[in-house]
Amino acid sequence: MKTKITDWLKENFGSLRSICVTLSVLTPPALVIGRAAGDIFISIAAILFLFDAIKHRRWDWTRQAWIVVALALWAYSVARAAFIPHGAVDLFKAFVWLRYIIFAACVAQWVIPDERARIRLIYTSAATVAFLSIDGIIQYIFGRDIIGRPLFTHTRLTAIYERPILGVTIANLFAPPVFWLLQRKKSLLSALLAGVCFAAIFLSGDRMGLLFAAFIAAVWLFCLMRVHGKRWQILAAAACMFAILLVAAPRLFHRQIQSTATTAEHIASSPYGLVWKS
Repeated sequence: MKTKITDWLKENFGSLRSICVTLSVLTPPALVIGRAAGDIFISIAAILFLFDAIKHRRWDWTRQAWIVVALALWAYSVARAAFIPHGAVDLFKAFVWLRYIIFAACVAQWVIPDERARIRLIYTSAATVAFLSIDGIIQYIFGRDIIGRPLFTHTRLTAIYERPILGVTIANLFAPPVFWLLQRKKSLLSALLAGVCFAAIFLSGDRMGLLFAAFIAAVWLFCLMRVHGKRWQILAAAACMFAILLVAAPRLFHRQIQSTATTAEHIASSPYGLVWKS
């Protein structure tokens, strides 16, 4: 049955590899439609990659260290969910999380080694984060984004999404494009994209996204200085932009900076500490 499916796909759409590469490249812009659309692309690519591995007995990717660690964490989450009373839903969620590991292996095996596919993935990722960032900034300034979706709350942005997941979505996607542009010595363009993304993440009110983005920004600045020399004008522009954000959005300063510091001071009694203890 599996062989018939793969043969049909090859006959009508080309090789499984080309299908998976196309789906991988289109996954970032699919997130603009919604998280569900991106998840569908990821799931299909993971299934096809697994079909190919079964058919050709290609299991060398499962011996890579990061895959072994990821599979071990997945197995632990499945085993843990199995012992939760009335945890059928949690067990299902833990089990199907496997698709993300297989999709990551697909990208590592078939997309990243291919220069054309890798560059296309960078382009689609850059276009996606640029659009989401600009849309989020528009929502913050005018109260509604380009499709008319209103602010979630006065300190949380959604852009095109129904829930406030804008910040963490951008934070998870913007690092590869900005570092790729920096590597190609397009430092000003890299700084512009990084600045727009960081501004949107800050304005989104997403604290976890901001912490992740701040770490990426620190590494980016280090690489900028090491590889391209001292670009003080970029540092000055970044400092001015951040100062403007703090002055123009005092309520976000309270949420993003002050409340984060307070949570860190009392981490043991915070919701994050309680979850960690559990």
